[in-house]
Amino acid sequence: TLMNVIPLQAELVKGSHGRIPEDSEDHPVVIVDTPSGVPEKPISAVEIHDLIKRLLTDKPNR
Repeated sequence: TLMNVIPLQAELVKGSHGRIPEDSEDHPVVIVDTPSGVPEKPISAVEIHDLIKRLLTDKPNR
């Protein structure tokens, strides 16, 4: 089964899951068709959830 592939011991999980890149040029970007409501400054990984939720649920000011 799928669960047999995923180790239950954290030290056995390999990769860069959740690792923040050292160089800001490698950080994720947000691409939208209307920049209103998107901050110009970098945002933290925990702030992206609220930003995406707001972009998907707020009515556009058109």
